[in-house]
Amino acid sequence: MKKITFKLVLLAGFTLLGVTSQAQTYLDAENGTTGTLTLHEMANGPGESDAQFTVVANPNPSGINTSSKVVQFQRNTAGDPWGGFWGSGATPTPDFTTNKYIHVKVLKTRVTPVHFKIEGGVAGNQEIQPMQPYAVANVWQDLVFDFSAITGTYPTLDLFPDFLDPSVDTGFIMVYFDDIKLNNSPVAETLGVQTNVLATKIQVYPNPTTDVLKVESSEALSSATIYSSDGRKVLSISKFGSSTTSINTSSFSKGVYLISFITTSGAKFTQQFIKN
Repeated sequence: MKKITFKLVLLAGFTLLGVTSQAQTYLDAENGTTGTLTLHEMANGPGESDAQFTVVANPNPSGINTSSKVVQFQRNTAGDPWGGFWGSGATPTPDFTTNKYIHVKVLKTRVTPVHFKIEGGVAGNQEIQPMQPYAVANVWQDLVFDFSAITGTYPTLDLFPDFLDPSVDTGFIMVYFDDIKLNNSPVAETLGVQTNVLATKIQVYPNPTTDVLKVESSEALSSATIYSSDGRKVLSISKFGSSTTSINTSSFSKGVYLISFITTSGAKFTQQFIKN
């Protein structure tokens, strides 16, 4: 059975909060199919094969990922919710003693949860969701997985990039991912200048909120979608006031939410808020 591998790249060391660490990149598709991390397909339905992972041209070289090559996963929606890969052979062995955060860039056609799992360490297998969910379809997002509660080496890395349970579709969809890294930074890469500009034009308040959330925008908005922390769509909005729009959140459960905006010009911006 064919296996796809990727070249290991070591990044320069950096200091965070007085701790010096060596970040590691375990998958970078720019390096083709040679390297140390081998992807083994799992739970992807009838005919599952390692060949369902291939290196392809980036379908949307924009935002935080302008790389020319990425990994494409032919996801069988008839498979299990955890369809994805388990990765072996990473060198050096992923060590969570100092570095605590796994970063993965993901792009897919639908908004669904993403899970990451590490295996083989002293605390047993650990599977978690990212600190912020995948929120906007067809846009690259840097998902950050917080493993600060564990320590030691974990030789096996697993990615489940489309964890929809139960799956309600049939056939295949394409999921793309790139740049799997282990470092000591909980901060996700952002969409750069476009995001920073919109952040000055779109204000969400009060934050935290207990009842009404207000959106004030000097940019014309086309739509907004609110997602829960597990990636579930909570509310869609298509009508906005001339400058301020009020959103009733009284029926929302307490927790962290994302509100993703699309302007009439097609620009995108995502803001986090807390419901008390």
